[in-house]
Amino acid sequence: EAVGDAEGAYRERAMEDELVKRELFPGHDPRMAVRGEGVAIAASSVDVDRVSAQFVVHAHPAGEMPQLLVEALGSGEEGAPTTTKGIAVEAVVAGLVVRSDPGAKKRGLPSLKMRRVSLKADVGVSARVRCAAAGEEGVRFEVEQFAVRLHAFSAPGVLSKATASAILRLIKPALKRALRDSLPAELGRAVLELRG
Repeated sequence: EAVGDAEGAYRERAMEDELVKRELFPGHDPRMAVRGEGVAIAASSVDVDRVSAQFVVHAHPAGEMPQLLVEALGSGEEGAPTTTKGIAVEAVVAGLVVRSDPGAKKRGLPSLKMRRVSLKADVGVSARVRCAAAGEEGVRFEVEQFAVRLHAFSAPGVLSKATASAILRLIKPALKRALRDSLPAELGRAVLELRG
């Protein structure tokens, strides 16, 4: 019964959040709106232009569903500072609207509309990926846990760290897909073979 109550509460919060997004950003798709850290943003579109990374992958072949733990080691860019511990991301946001989140303690941020914003960011990534056999010699990867953290960013001076973090939340699904699609099938087959 506690699980049912938790699911009901989650659905209720999600519906309330969608209503607030619709009220804040009429005419925008609520899936392209994010609230958090005192700001709410919406965008017409977000395109990830480039992702550059080096990852360290830990294989855990034991159990019924072998796993990979993936962490960003650095941007992989020549000349990048060795202190960089995330992936380098470049994204373009079209039709960005930034507003003060009505649920925030600090209110009164001025509304901001920008036709197009380019964002460069250093993003920390960690993920848990399950490997499963799929057909003859095929491997299917399922990203079960995916966490991102904004380490640093550069964008027009009007964007705050809270706004850049919110933009990162909008591009998180694209980063998750890019990680899954970049894992070579050979790696998955090797992990499955280790299971014995």
